Amino acid sequence: FPAEYRDNAFLTLWARGELQRIEVARTTAGGYLSRVTTFGSGFLYPIGALTGPDGALYVADFGTSAIYRISYEG
Repeated sequence: FPAEYRDNAFLTLWARGELQRIEVARTTAGGYLSRVTTFGSGFLYPIGALTGPDGALYVADFGTSAIYRISYEG
């Protein structure tokens, strides 16, 4: 993934079937700002997301018993 995806958090939302991306930035005053966007949707019951050693994002879906691999192709 490009540099703007590093140090972001990815959160699965079971009830909505979505994967959220949380971007965090530090302000000049020392505080923090965040922005939440939908990164992926269409999952049945996503239960977890993590980055693999290959740099791809993996999402486990309880509802389909599948692990989805999301990679960047730019």
